[in-house]
Amino acid sequence: MNADVNSVKSEITWDWDGANALYTTTSLTRAWLNGTGWDYNSSYSSVSYGNFNNYEYAYNSSYTHFRNSSFPACFGSWVNVYYAPQTVYGYKSGYLAGEVWRTKSGASCQSLISFPTVQLARTQN
Repeated sequence: MNADVNSVKSEITWDWDGANALYTTTSLTRAWLNGTGWDYNSSYSSVSYGNFNNYEYAYNSSYTHFRNSSFPACFGSWVNVYYAPQTVYGYKSGYLAGEVWRTKSGASCQSLISFPTVQLARTQN
């Protein structure tokens, strides 16, 4: 069975002029499929600038932790999924980049968990 049971989406809107990158809005969206035992445990998000004095790029970085204690194959033990960090960068040249580190821990059934493909999408030029 393949089902998306949790997800994290980080967004950044930024302006650039070749000399500076300035973020205007950022967001972090977390979702999980109800009725599957998954729940949201914790998260944080931070926004700032890289190479701060030169405003080389703006970024939105987040950490999110989901957990599940009712996985049938786990016999009631916790399975944890971490999206940490998940970062999206907006550069002063207009270039968009991103990275995500995902890990899982807990009961031996964690091997049944796989992660979706990471998508980086530009919505305007």
